[in-house]
Amino acid sequence: MIIAIDAGHGWPDRGAVANGLVEHSANLALARRVCELLRDSGHNATLTRDTGRLVSWATRRKRAEGADLVCSIHHNAAPDPSIGGAQAYLLPGPSDRLTGAAWRILDGLPAGLRPGKVFQTHPTDWRKRAHRVLSSFGSPSLLLEVGYLTSAVDAANLHRYYRHIDTLARPIAEALAAY
Repeated sequence: MIIAIDAGHGWPDRGAVANGLVEHSANLALARRVCELLRDSGHNATLTRDTGRLVSWATRRKRAEGADLVCSIHHNAAPDPSIGGAQAYLLPGPSDRLTGAAWRILDGLPAGLRPGKVFQTHPTDWRKRAHRVLSSFGSPSLLLEVGYLTSAVDAANLHRYYRHIDTLARPIAEALAAY
């Protein structure tokens, strides 16, 4: 099985920036570690972006081509700083296996980022950006929003977890490997 890990954004598109965290850097650090854990456990894993620079969608699609599963890693932001928690997004009509993988990831994340939520995307409402990302890959895919950078609680937890990145990376890698 081939698993593609997509680190969302990339310089100059920094993504969300709040509470001392920059999304594109956090996405890449986590994606690299998830990929490394998957490879260390004998899985064929690849990154769609392996530097801090932005990679075009055409290149990302090409790098994910032939993957059995794609996981796009992001961090969220909201105008209301009380909104927090991890989320997973799936295209409409996901398989039970993909839905199960999304829930395994969310349930495995540290308690400070739970309870998680799984949403199906839609091309015309507030979920349209996730829909666009997921529909660009030709493989079963999920978009993971690890937490809200704009939430003081999530940001404090993320700062702590990024000092011990396996706290975040291991449950993601394990759930993807079990897919």
